[in-house]
Amino acid sequence: MDAAPPALRCKYHPRTETLLRCNKCDAPICVACARRTPVGYRCRGCIRAQQDKAYTMEPRDAWAAFGASFGLSCLLWPLLGALLGALGWFLGLVAAVVAGGAAGGGLAQLIRRAVQRRRGRHLRSVMLAGLLAGGLVGSLGALILLSFWPFNVPLLVFAGVTLAAAWPLLK
Repeated sequence: MDAAPPALRCKYHPRTETLLRCNKCDAPICVACARRTPVGYRCRGCIRAQQDKAYTMEPRDAWAAFGASFGLSCLLWPLLGALLGALGWFLGLVAAVVAGGAAGGGLAQLIRRAVQRRRGRHLRSVMLAGLLAGGLVGSLGALILLSFWPFNVPLLVFAGVTLAAAWPLLK
């Protein structure tokens, strides 16, 4: 009779027994850690090392992305709040949904140009932080200078649709 191969322990979960190995580094990995690729299963470390070759964003690019999204939302948030609020509840929501997708695509292209088309793991998070900070600063500026608070439901829907459209375009 054939003897069963010795049970190995997962590289990332030492308490889990496995017979599966990474096809690149040959480390034992459990089913939860295995990532399927076109050439076989790989561990998280090998996947991350492969992805690092594609992510070329530099630290100054994060500032450029933050600045682009901050400046844009700082200027446009109060304007869009006033415009969407003036359209009324229903028309404001319809306009927010229709225009939000296009605005998200435009925002993603603006940020891509600001970072010179480089990719990064945290580019989307930096964009989100810039949009939120810029929206808050722009809204506070409108409140202090114009005595106008631009927050309304259509503006929040517009922001959500814009983020939903821009998020997958920035990796």
